[in-house]
Amino acid sequence: MNPEERIAKVNEWLAAAVKKELVIIPQHQLVEDLGLNSLQFINLIAKIEEAFDVMVPIQKLQTIKTVADLHDAVRRIEEFCR
Repeated sequence: MNPEERIAKVNEWLAAAVKKELVIIPQHQLVEDLGLNSLQFINLIAKIEEAFDVMVPIQKLQTIKTVADLHDAVRRIEEFCR
């Protein structure tokens, strides 16, 4: 799976988590704009970790506030795991 496909999959899971049919844009705030709660966030991270066989460091979780932050975290983790 290439990086664009991974990001598309993350967006799909994010939309499913917040139970909204919308176009996910990088500027969306996960909590304020999308209404993602902490349990949904942890479940989303767990899904990413399992599907992509990566581990998101706990300190990185605290910096993920927007969709762009989430995409960046996925990209950086992929690069680190190569």
